[in-house]
Amino acid sequence: RRRDAPPPRLTRHLTLLTQTDVDGIHKERKKRSDAGKAHDNPETRLQVACVAWCDAADILVDGSPGGAAFMKGAHKARGCRPGRADLLVLEAGADGTHGLAVELKVGGNGLLHSQVAWLARARLKGWRTEVVRSLDEFCKVVRAHIGGLLVTL
Repeated sequence: RRRDAPPPRLTRHLTLLTQTDVDGIHKERKKRSDAGKAHDNPETRLQVACVAWCDAADILVDGSPGGAAFMKGAHKARGCRPGRADLLVLEAGADGTHGLAVELKVGGNGLLHSQVAWLARARLKGWRTEVVRSLDEFCKVVRAHIGGLLVTL
């Protein structure tokens, strides 16, 4: 074996990616056909735009890493839960709600069961919840939540 060559076990993992399930068992999965290329994710672009708008308007917001990050286990151990809303607006609502949980969807994507359950639990805890599909809709929902006190950006 060459000195710069990875150990045989590591070589296998470089060829076949692994995914950890709930029990911590590694399952092999196929390598992505577009591996190494930038992945276009419209929901990510929408989330970035919504966070930028909140930052410009001095609105306290927290985003979820979402997606594959939950599958790795580390985020779950740190408190991130499946179904968590993409954005949490950490501003009290004009209607007395504690904050605003926003799930972002693009196109015809619907809510997963875990998302429906998480949003329902947030409502029971005094949060307003919304599903939005555009930056414009997000801005309207946030303005309505905090009482329309924001200047249009």
